[in-house]
Amino acid sequence: MKSRRMETLQNMKLCKCRAGISIIGMMLTVMTFLMAHKSVGHPLAVTTCEVQVTQDRIETRMNVLVADLVIFQGLKPRENGRYYDYDEMVEAAQKHREFILKYFYIRDGQGRRLDGQSTGMDLSRLDSRKETGIRPLEVMRFGIDYTFEYPLDGKPEFLNFSQIFGGADNPQPETVELLIHRDGILVEAPVKIGPQVPHVVRFDWSKPAEPLPNDWATRKREAEQKMLESLGMPQFSGVYSHLYIEDTEVRHEVILPLVILETLISIDKEDPDYVTVQEQLAARENIERFFREQNPLSVDGARISPQIARVDFFPLDTRDFMKATIPQKVSAYNTRVGIIASYKTGGTPKKLRVQWDGFNRLLPYLKVNVYEFDKEPEYKYLIEEENVFEWTRRGSSINASGNGFTGNLYLPASLMEKSFEADDRVPGRVISPDTDFAVSVWTKLVEESLTATVNGSGAPVEIVEVRFFDLDYQELPMGTFSGAIDLSEVLALTEIKAGPVEGLPMRSFSLDWAPLTDIDPSAITRLMFTEPGSSDETAVTFRDGESSLSWSENFGVGPGSLFSLSSPPEIRMVEVPRYPVLAGVAVLLTIWGLFQWARVKFRPGSRALTATLVAAVAIVATILTGTKEIPSPFSKSVEVDTEEKNRIFEALHQNIYQAFRMPTESRQYDALARGVTGDLLNNLYLEIQKSLVNESTGGAAARVDSVEVTETEPVDFTGLNTWSGFGMDATWMVAGTVEHWGHIHTRTNRYRADFSITAVSNQWKMAGFTLKSQEQVGDPYVGLRSAR
Repeated sequence: MKSRRMETLQNMKLCKCRAGISIIGMMLTVMTFLMAHKSVGHPLAVTTCEVQVTQDRIETRMNVLVADLVIFQGLKPRENGRYYDYDEMVEAAQKHREFILKYFYIRDGQGRRLDGQSTGMDLSRLDSRKETGIRPLEVMRFGIDYTFEYPLDGKPEFLNFSQIFGGADNPQPETVELLIHRDGILVEAPVKIGPQVPHVVRFDWSKPAEPLPNDWATRKREAEQKMLESLGMPQFSGVYSHLYIEDTEVRHEVILPLVILETLISIDKEDPDYVTVQEQLAARENIERFFREQNPLSVDGARISPQIARVDFFPLDTRDFMKATIPQKVSAYNTRVGIIASYKTGGTPKKLRVQWDGFNRLLPYLKVNVYEFDKEPEYKYLIEEENVFEWTRRGSSINASGNGFTGNLYLPASLMEKSFEADDRVPGRVISPDTDFAVSVWTKLVEESLTATVNGSGAPVEIVEVRFFDLDYQELPMGTFSGAIDLSEVLALTEIKAGPVEGLPMRSFSLDWAPLTDIDPSAITRLMFTEPGSSDETAVTFRDGESSLSWSENFGVGPGSLFSLSSPPEIRMVEVPRYPVLAGVAVLLTIWGLFQWARVKFRPGSRALTATLVAAVAIVATILTGTKEIPSPFSKSVEVDTEEKNRIFEALHQNIYQAFRMPTESRQYDALARGVTGDLLNNLYLEIQKSLVNESTGGAAARVDSVEVTETEPVDFTGLNTWSGFGMDATWMVAGTVEHWGHIHTRTNRYRADFSITAVSNQWKMAGFTLKSQEQVGDPYVGLRSAR
């Protein structure tokens, strides 16, 4: 008997027990059952609720197990725990009807709770036990069916379902399984809702209800389509976390239901069902404190405090979370809150550590979508025991020294796939004799694909070392390539060097890998560059069609050959006063003063002294205002042919946008100054910065994806230097992107303007700009990064 009692205690969730168990064993079983439910709830006691929605009312049919009557209505067994009496179960079931009406909520799209009324209670499944009652281990087998009705004023677009069975402070995780029908048709897969967190359903009454597809493939396609249409946030009750790692900042962007946010921070509300605009503004301080204390972030070992860039309270009908919301009073139950915490880094991070401490019963884990620069997102789950995400920067780099450069290139090993025998047994795998053979194949491929120049002359690229890594940057051991291997899962780290140039400091260089991008356009999409004599790194990204890196003293670093500009024809320059009129006045006053002194035969007089003083003031003013260079009046005007004008213009024009790919504002300004002069420099810099920020609607600035000059025509020049300059009427298109909360906005604008280009200090620079027209081209794209 003792062994039977122990077996019963260890298997208390089984519904069938062996006959002959002792009364003591039964009592111990019931006590264990109740104690377990008191501490952690009863996860097996799932209440099923079928919901029927029509245009004018909602009907619910809820199946409640007798176990709920034990827990919530205090139903007690008779005769030392042997059975539950039928009449007492009926009495408890009557009470439980009001319990359901009190703690089960249906709200409309405005957050108003719908009033329900009981329409029936079915006890037929208990009828067979009128005489004997129900044993304690059968409370999970028998149930009562309740029906309720909720009148509607009209066709509901949204319905919000939630429950807090047992009260708002009840620690027991009661679960309700919802089966929602519209006009008798099941319109979504069954969903389980826990305490407090609501489930929201949207109804489209313009179309008839459609049944769920039976096959898995169709359901998967529909789920993917719903994911796209909802911009990656299909569930109202979901918590969506997005961590963006960029060159100037790290952003943690979170969207979550207000009811969950209120378990993390305190939001003072006069009316518990609504949040006013002033209450939303007041909550910002608590939100910032939460991210500062519960979400600490360190970059390169230094802890950074967040700036809260946005706090938006999104009503139910929000689809595009990029747009700022209109300030309005919102429902506490039908609102999601979007938060953007920005951590300014001042440069591309090397190491990152993010910690999340905001776990509770409603938020037991956090799924973080990590966006590393322009890569597709990766996922990291944080739980209370493993609440830290750590990231180390990996990738290609080029370091330029005084007379050469070295680099580490992380390239996909699949570039050499055609050099191996395919494995017929597994698609995508190849057969390699050994690792040494793979190294030799890779070395040959890279040597034939990389070309470099230093100071305009060819510089052979030397392969220093080759090592292979998996996609997590873990080095593969020797022998990995002995047999079949999937090259798509392997990275090849190639250490290279070029130069040095004997006796000459490096003034320019270029590295081209076009043969590799012919095989795979994404062979190199990004690398870190260090200029000669500097320890600062510049992040360089490469768009489609860009397969080279260049650097020069005059134009810095950039992809492609856009920064390689020919120098203007040399013109002999002369220095003249900055303000010629002032200088002319000074000369005239000097002559007038000498004339006055000559009249009085160089004897002091009031008129002569006055003339001397005025002339001296004019001369000093001319000296203090300085001089400027102008071409010698004896120089001949320089002719530039149309082809060269177009090439110079397109390079300078691209440089304007390339400048804003630099990681910091100071470096952006310096890069812009290399190709823009005069008042245009400040005006253009401020105007472009303003436009990028305006496009962003908070948080990250807009990113320029592509610039294409479509038409150019030389026009009369109106620049500073009429001896060496030209004008250009140009039309171009710019595609830009803004990204928040996992989805992007991309649109293309067309511009037309007149430009003035002149030679300044032996460099071509833009000196004038007049915008003629601006218009949006095509429809903007709104969607997920992966689907673009």
